[in-house]
Amino acid sequence: MIDVNQNLLVLGKNKIDMHCIEKVGCYRVVLSERIVVPANSEVITTAKIADHGADSMKLGIVEPSERFVQLGRGLVARTLVEPKETIPVRLANVTNEAQTFYPGTNVATISSVNEVQESLNKSQTYGRLP
Repeated sequence: MIDVNQNLLVLGKNKIDMHCIEKVGCYRVVLSERIVVPANSEVITTAKIADHGADSMKLGIVEPSERFVQLGRGLVARTLVEPKETIPVRLANVTNEAQTFYPGTNVATISSVNEVQESLNKSQTYGRLP
């Protein structure tokens, strides 16, 4: 749980202080080109960051746009990227029909990542997805 009022991240019984050290925000990620994703398959395509201000970002996490997911035409994988002129985006079509996506389609957001840590608990198990 994230407690924004007290600047705390709570994981089980652990409480971790949070400190904002740079601009907080996320930026829109839009497709760079027209792409057709066949039924029940996935592709990696190029996208670009549509908003200004992401120039100082050294590392970012790409996450699906809520609106894009709600449309039910495709899914976007979470990906760690180095923001450049174009960035890779992995699109999955989970429908029974080919889906066409056009340049400028907002498929994801990107947020700055300051640190990446390797997990020490390699045997950790996660709950089943719905």
